[in-house]
Amino acid sequence: MPNGREDIFSDRSIDVRAKRGLMKFIKFVVDFENQTGVWETHADTPFVEFLASQFQLPPSMQTYLVALTLSLEPPAVTSVRYALPRIARHLTSIGVFGPGFGAVVPKWGGGAEIAQVGCRAGAVGGAVYVLGTGISGIDTGSTDVSLKFTNDEAVQSRYYVSSQDKAIKEIDPDASTVSKLVAIVSSDLSSLFVSTVEGAPIAAVAVVAFPADAVDVDGQTSTQPIFIMVHSSDSGECPQGQYVLYASTTNIRNPKGRLESAVSKLLKFMDASRADTEGSEQDAVLFEMYYEQCRSSTSNLASNTSCALPSSSLDLSFDDTTLDGVEDAWRRIMGSPETESPYMVFETREQLGDDDNGMDGL
Repeated sequence: MPNGREDIFSDRSIDVRAKRGLMKFIKFVVDFENQTGVWETHADTPFVEFLASQFQLPPSMQTYLVALTLSLEPPAVTSVRYALPRIARHLTSIGVFGPGFGAVVPKWGGGAEIAQVGCRAGAVGGAVYVLGTGISGIDTGSTDVSLKFTNDEAVQSRYYVSSQDKAIKEIDPDASTVSKLVAIVSSDLSSLFVSTVEGAPIAAVAVVAFPADAVDVDGQTSTQPIFIMVHSSDSGECPQGQYVLYASTTNIRNPKGRLESAVSKLLKFMDASRADTEGSEQDAVLFEMYYEQCRSSTSNLASNTSCALPSSSLDLSFDDTTLDGVEDAWRRIMGSPETESPYMVFETREQLGDDDNGMDGL
């Protein structure tokens, strides 16, 4: 799908009239916060209706722009309020980290590297890490918490922060759920990784979007879109010549079958000749894993001595509100409201010598 101005101008499949409408929309969306008169009255209407009425964009162009939101909901549910800030962030991010791209992606399809940023910030603030050790017992009092580790050591703390994944014993049947499939394939998907901007690096990740109704299983189409994040070997996740596919969808029947069908459809489209001469597209799938991710809460569960952060966001892009819960926990521990001390600003510690920097193993 067109990723910005350069892609739009170089895409010969888009007619001149549609290009004019797309450019008009792009000019608007990067400054939408200062043009509330254009969109506020339409904030809760479907985004596709807004594109048709305000920018005269045909359904084919609407599909491209809805895909840029990475919304797992169908177009009829994806609102203007939801879509505009996401597309604006994407477009205004292009070129921030380097020419031709607007995002960085953590390895392994999750947020581990984002957590590592927090770990480094904690180390700067004087945190001590106990690696390779879990918690076997917790005794929560009114003023402190006693913790027993799996290595039989015990400590006391004034505050204990955990994940609600650990605190909740049963999954709420009404919890929001995203179905995910991870597949490692040997098909040649190199044509997905082509630079369209001079001087831009070759991307390590490509986003493939299947609109609602695009994937058919047993004669029934899906009601929700499906997204596949394709990671090449440049991501460091797999050997050269292989690709890791992270497929996601939500709220559909037979989600595993539909995700598998989407992967199969992608491989057929990208590697039809291989399927004819060297085996089926199923033969190109070297590994496959399916799982479901749930989230029943978006806010912290806190007491005088503990705070349980909600489980990870189900969003396909980083959810900035995740950091709100982190800041809330920070202020509970520090006992400082927002007006008293700046968030995540540490006092300068004494300079340590090279032999005593305490950073071994971090």
